Amino acid sequence: MTLWRPTRRELIGTAPLLLGAAALPRPIAAPGRNDLRLFVIGDWGKDGRLYQKHVAAWMHQQALQAGCDAIVSTGDNFYDFGVSSSRDPQWRTSYENIYSPELRRLPWFAVAGNHDWGGSIWAQLDRTGNGGWHMPWLWYDIPGARFGRPDVHLFFIDTVVWKGKENKVYHRCGQALRAVDVARQKAWLKDALQASCAATKLVFGHHPVYAGGLDGGHKWMDDLDATLIAAGVTAYVCGHKHCLYHIKGEQLDYICSGGGSEEREKDVRGTFHPACMAEQRCAPARMHQFIGRAGFTIVDAGADRIAYRFVDRDGRVTPPEPIRSRGNHQAPCSGALAADPAELREQARARAKTYLPCASLL
Repeated sequence: MTLWRPTRRELIGTAPLLLGAAALPRPIAAPGRNDLRLFVIGDWGKDGRLYQKHVAAWMHQQALQAGCDAIVSTGDNFYDFGVSSSRDPQWRTSYENIYSPELRRLPWFAVAGNHDWGGSIWAQLDRTGNGGWHMPWLWYDIPGARFGRPDVHLFFIDTVVWKGKENKVYHRCGQALRAVDVARQKAWLKDALQASCAATKLVFGHHPVYAGGLDGGHKWMDDLDATLIAAGVTAYVCGHKHCLYHIKGEQLDYICSGGGSEEREKDVRGTFHPACMAEQRCAPARMHQFIGRAGFTIVDAGADRIAYRFVDRDGRVTPPEPIRSRGNHQAPCSGALAADPAELREQARARAKTYLPCASLL
């Protein structure tokens, strides 16, 4: 386990977090900014171990300096087997004790990762409305009009459901997958994307379509790629890989922000990630930027483009990198497929009954 021993610079920069002295409004504003600003973090819930505290501290510091409207979690919110209930101790040890109260009062739009499926998915859905935590269902959308940006639309999906399988121990324990959800989510995303007339559409999930390393991405995701491209999505943002990267495609950009605690600077062969190595999976997409360190991503989304910056665990920030929007903003519209919150909660309660603690099988 790596203990966090901050440098003098880190102590000065993160003093407001460590002392609890700063009070931030919601959202955290920055002068002269009118884009929708998101902090994106994935693969973080490790009880503060490894670099989770580093990343949390720099998130707070960047929020103070640059402002923030919302936080997106790209999954693997709790290791190793998710959470067992909405009162699981990990809500305190991996979330409440790590991220400042001001950050937790911001909206946290979360999706589930493969490790979350090792626990009770209902437990994470049930936390919706507790502070800023927002995960009303396995898939959902947030129109940018909520933040005064009707030209931006955010979509959130569950890639474990999308794939329809999980090869780890969770196919025998945790929360049970249902085949009907696979078809329902795919139909929902296609319809919701087509209904949206926002120029900038961002889709967030856990598993990557393309990635650096030996696998070069994940199987069972080709139809997701085709759906996003057909709908004019600007970027797909994921986690799962414990690093930060941007892969440029001819019709879609791919951003990974999975460095919330652990980091993987090298692949299993011991060489750095210079590009997508499995060419048959990655062509014609190419690695544009890679940081093999823990950290998070700042995304500024507007009508004509988005721009992102990576922030590593030492507080180093990359220059803004623009990505062109691929849609045309026509007129304000919700694009959302209305769902009854009470109905979703009933569905979630039914799903909770399928939870089998992984500890019972280990």
